[in-house]
Amino acid sequence: MRHLKSGSALGVIFAAALMGAPAQAETTVLSNVTVIDGTGRAAQPNSGIVVTDGKIAFVGPMAQLKAPAGAKVENLSGKFVMPGLIDSHVHVGMMRDVAQDVTFYDRANVEADLKTYAAYGVTAVQDAGTDKDVIFDIRKDLRAGRPQMARVFTSGQG
Repeated sequence: MRHLKSGSALGVIFAAALMGAPAQAETTVLSNVTVIDGTGRAAQPNSGIVVTDGKIAFVGPMAQLKAPAGAKVENLSGKFVMPGLIDSHVHVGMMRDVAQDVTFYDRANVEADLKTYAAYGVTAVQDAGTDKDVIFDIRKDLRAGRPQMARVFTSGQG
């Protein structure tokens, strides 16, 4: 379980880098990682990733990586990084433990679901049917800043 959480956290870090730029310039180097790029190529061990201003600036072999001065370096030896997953049919905010009920639907429960998705490497979801105002408020907040949970796309109101 500890490895699942560590791996999921790395997926979230990688996904967060794709989701938007931080307020101030910052460079992070993810070193000695195995990259699964989602193209069907074999996993690429001994790779490095440079993230500058919230955007991926380099992905490739460690031998070719040139870390900028002052960059924060995270040694991810033995870890894997891959693109975030997208779930195109979800209903967030209606479950508590194993029970499902529309009365569970509130902002805290929706955010808890979106954080759980992110913890498992799902960086975006398509909510297929929830049209209550709270989902639109959360979507607006996610678009305004750097998300700490899965981004949500909605079926209603664009």
